[in-house]
Amino acid sequence: MHIAHFDHLHRPQWTERRELFTSLSVQALGIGIVQIFLPIYVLLLGYSFTVMCGLFVFQNIVRIPLHHLSMEVLRFIGIKHCLIIGYLATIVGFSVISFAQANIAILALGFSLLAAGDSFYWSGREVMSVQLFSKSNTGKSIGLVMIVVYLSATLGPLIGGMLGERYGINVTLLLAAMITLAACAPLLATKDMKILNKHKKRSSSKQIPQLHYVASLSHNFEVKTASLLWPTFIYLIVGNLASVGILFATSLMLTVYITRKASVLNDRGYQRPLIAFSSLGSSVMHVAKIFVISLSGAYVATLAYNAAASFKNAPYASSLIKNASVYGVYRYIYNMQLFGTIANIVLWLTLIMLALIMSPSAALIVMFLLAALISPFQSLITYKMK
Repeated sequence: MHIAHFDHLHRPQWTERRELFTSLSVQALGIGIVQIFLPIYVLLLGYSFTVMCGLFVFQNIVRIPLHHLSMEVLRFIGIKHCLIIGYLATIVGFSVISFAQANIAILALGFSLLAAGDSFYWSGREVMSVQLFSKSNTGKSIGLVMIVVYLSATLGPLIGGMLGERYGINVTLLLAAMITLAACAPLLATKDMKILNKHKKRSSSKQIPQLHYVASLSHNFEVKTASLLWPTFIYLIVGNLASVGILFATSLMLTVYITRKASVLNDRGYQRPLIAFSSLGSSVMHVAKIFVISLSGAYVATLAYNAAASFKNAPYASSLIKNASVYGVYRYIYNMQLFGTIANIVLWLTLIMLALIMSPSAALIVMFLLAALISPFQSLITYKMK
């Protein structure tokens, strides 16, 4: 990737940034190998659909206190230490889950470790983004980082699906753990990045618009529906991990292209219409998913959904970064993550209740319709108090 795109960043700190971005890319590959297959893995172990959903409820409940803990690590230790703690928790979590077999207690332990890894990773990544990216080119900058991560993540589902189908998901979990371990290496090459004082206290007394919390609820509900429920639905139709992996790897390539275009439009002042258009398009494609009954139909629906949803990736992340600078970095990111976790809990609890009265496939279809109704509220992230 051409380094000129980062000319607005201070050159003396380029080494630290390069190492951070390299680490995030390697980690994206490791996570991508197993992420979309985790619900399927629990089902393949012989657990019921409701038990699988219950594990994800438990995982997100565990995340709630970890949001605060990860912020404290960031505040007093630094970004790289926060990311490394997240990586190590993820590595142990993958390893524990790979050996869980039919032991629900061990499986729950593994999911709680993944909750820790997720909390520390996203806290570190989002605070890092606030510190690194300038206001004038936020969309372009975050778009480039997302593209690098997406390009790396594209291989994840492909590798995970093929290995999982041939050798079992246990093998993919251990491979993901080793790749995530490799992601730690770049972070150890230089000193940690401390948070700039201007981001520690800036405008921290300003009231965060409550509509931003609604946007976070909407965003997380849709992301989890697309990244976990939709792959599970496809697997229930085709019964083949490799097919699911190839499908999502292909769709991520389209995401890379559209995210690049949207990041440029974002910096030209089209942030709000991009998010609104993309959210409405996502809603339409969530509805279209209920008519999918074959692998070919799943391909069309997934590509169409990604084409619509990808337009809001960079603008939404850009809005998050700019809002954090206005309302206080730690307070804003903590609250947005907290409401995102609440959305995840609501999603999985709703799915449990639906699965008690209908088949898993029917319950997932209802969730797609709910996601279609909720998706447009993501545009509230651009709301500014008068």
